[in-house]
Amino acid sequence: MTMDTQDKTHDKIRQQVSGNPVVLYMKGTPQFPQCGFPRLAVQALNACGRDELFQRQVLENPDIRQGIKEYANWPTIRSSTSRRVRRRSTS
Repeated sequence: MTMDTQDKTHDKIRQQVSGNPVVLYMKGTPQFPQCGFPRLAVQALNACGRDELFQRQVLENPDIRQGIKEYANWPTIRSSTSRRVRRRSTS
């Protein structure tokens, strides 16, 4: 990945993370996860009433797949991130 592509990818990730309360970078989709952690994350979010989430399928986008590792400074895909979100009222 060139430096220009890397910067653009990191900017895109930064916008996704800052512009959405819950972000899930995953292999597969919420309906058809291809990995254990995203499957459990989607189930947990749904159980908490958090059915709106921003997700990106990393297998279809190698720049995001690599960029999320660099952005998070973590050797594997950091699958989820969230801003502090107020709990929804159940009444």
